[in-house]
Amino acid sequence: MKYRETTGYKYILHEDMQRDIQIFEDAENDYISLHLGRLIIKATYAWDGSSIPLKKYIPFWNFDKYCLIASLVHDALCQLMREDLLPKSYKPTADLIYRDMCVGGGMSYRGADRRYKWLRRFGDAGIKKRENPRGQIKQFPPSK
Repeated sequence: MKYRETTGYKYILHEDMQRDIQIFEDAENDYISLHLGRLIIKATYAWDGSSIPLKKYIPFWNFDKYCLIASLVHDALCQLMREDLLPKSYKPTADLIYRDMCVGGGMSYRGADRRYKWLRRFGDAGIKKRENPRGQIKQFPPSK
């Protein structure tokens, strides 16, 4: 996976990324395509890595070391849910996918399980529709 770090969002995908996951729905927007268990995230997709509250207390620790791809996949799935393109009932499955991908990336099962429990307890805010989402296309002057 090629990506670059940026301001605003933390990372921008530099090439398309594909992953087989255990969600067999069809959902698509400009950057994300999910079809029969194949998730494709297109180049230029931006995401913010893992949102771990300890970052503000331990700023020198690399929280994304083991879960960069897991955070990309999880953020993309949450975005599809937030945009009502994927049923919100898939949130527990997305959280499990994140946990398993963290372990696959080298994180201890204990550490990944802590993150999973955090997502289950507090992560539903990430799939709520936003009144004024970032990246929303606007027009000036407003059309009549």
